[in-house]
Amino acid sequence: RTAAEKKARAEAARQAEAARQARAEAERSAREASSSDSAAAEKARAEAEFKAQAAEAAVQQARALAEQERKARTEAEERAKQEAVARVMQEQQLRSMADTEIKARVEAELKARQQQEMEADAKYRAEAEKRARAAAAERKKKMEEDVVPAVALKPEKKTDWKKISGIGAIVMILAAIGLIHVVSLTPYANGVEKLVSERLQQPVMIGGMRYALIPSPQLTLESVTIGKVQEIKIERIEIDASPLIFFGEQKDIDRVEAISVNVEGDVLSHVPGWLKPQTGPQRLRIGRVRMKTVRLALRGVDIPDLDLDVAFERDGAMRRATLTDGRARATLTPKEKSLQVSLEARDWRPPLGLPVTFDDLTLTAAVRGDTATISDIDAKIGRGAIKGEASAAWGTGIRAEGELSLANGDLKQLLPDFTRDFTAAGSVSANFSFQLEGSAVPALFQKPRVNATFNVSGGALNNVDLVRAIQSPKREGIRGGRTPFDVLTGTLQLAGNHYAYRQLRLTSGPMNATGSVDVAPNGELSGRISAELGSGPVVVARGTLGVGGVVKSPVLGP
Repeated sequence: RTAAEKKARAEAARQAEAARQARAEAERSAREASSSDSAAAEKARAEAEFKAQAAEAAVQQARALAEQERKARTEAEERAKQEAVARVMQEQQLRSMADTEIKARVEAELKARQQQEMEADAKYRAEAEKRARAAAAERKKKMEEDVVPAVALKPEKKTDWKKISGIGAIVMILAAIGLIHVVSLTPYANGVEKLVSERLQQPVMIGGMRYALIPSPQLTLESVTIGKVQEIKIERIEIDASPLIFFGEQKDIDRVEAISVNVEGDVLSHVPGWLKPQTGPQRLRIGRVRMKTVRLALRGVDIPDLDLDVAFERDGAMRRATLTDGRARATLTPKEKSLQVSLEARDWRPPLGLPVTFDDLTLTAAVRGDTATISDIDAKIGRGAIKGEASAAWGTGIRAEGELSLANGDLKQLLPDFTRDFTAAGSVSANFSFQLEGSAVPALFQKPRVNATFNVSGGALNNVDLVRAIQSPKREGIRGGRTPFDVLTGTLQLAGNHYAYRQLRLTSGPMNATGSVDVAPNGELSGRISAELGSGPVVVARGTLGVGGVVKSPVLGP
């Protein structure tokens, strides 16, 4: 308490005591006056009453003065508190602005240096190209000067009728083969259907068949379907084949190319059998199959168009297969009793699973029977690096589990892939473990289980203002604002699309906060946060806040 307030309270106490004594004197005088009818006694009673009233008035005045001093002290303390908060936050803001300015200057210098290097490289390439063109022009000019026209004079020879007869026979054979080029071969497609069906062990139908010698010998099959209910539909198949393919029982084909292939997911179970070594005599051997624009229809999965390239051994077993969608490339290679898979991708979003776009991704996997082991996961995402490993097993259902780590990711870039309702920034590092289960591939990610620890540095939470919430709390709660922070750490448990953030700890200059927050599947928030604002031993604001509202509009209330 201040000296003025103490003085006012002492004066009020003194005046109260004086009023009590005056009142007692007045009551005593009144009793004496009641027992004596003299004028002097009455006068003494009146004077005592007047003194008592004056003393009571002085008491009221002293109390009013003490209350005034108390209010003044409270207002002064509140002003001092607000000034302290403002001063502390201003110091933090100035330090943050200085750090930001230094970081921006460094980034500007790096960009300027990169730009200079790019310009120097472009200049070098342009000069090299110019020199190459000049050298090519010089070589062409020299070759033209060295050409010497020559005229060959041949002596007149006698007519060789045997040679002419042989040439005529060859011409007739070529003419017979040429008929294949212009005549439709569709009526003869049954033999091809039988041959391919025998290799795939599935019904095959061909809508049209033709042969061309120009620009290169090629047999074309049109409107081809495979499967009992035509699960595979192919617009066109082009086969590199000489005219000799039409003769003999054994058909050896170097390359087959299928264009515009539509595949229903149910037929995929037959594919492993088509890639295994064949037993017994083989009437059809194919060295390589290429498929362009393969549209794979799987329930609940949107897969982009693929290109497929498969090379076969002499016994019909797969030697190597490559699949690509333009951004990702998977290579499959049989090795002993397993299938080795390697995946490389750039600027690629998986058709299912994590709703994120990988800047770069590489991994290797080994498939043995109904299990797969995924190792050497190495990825770049949101400027961060991901590493990890996983495993999967299938039979009556599918189960997958694994561990991943993220280092130095950009939270501002990562967060929009998961939600557009909340924004934040900072450099995030985390360790994850996950478990997935489902009856089919699309169901794997419907109810994932994830446990994670995370650390975010040098960032900010938008639409949340912890300082304002503890400094000026409101019964209806505080909405909006921004909370910059130095470090935010915690754990995350995800189960059944329910997010539970625990052991949260936030440091923002002079402010420290701890707590927990839950996010329901519908986006509703709940939780408690304890925050304290101060510098050293001096605490200028402290409070415990309830978390409510929804992800898009959080509410912090007392």
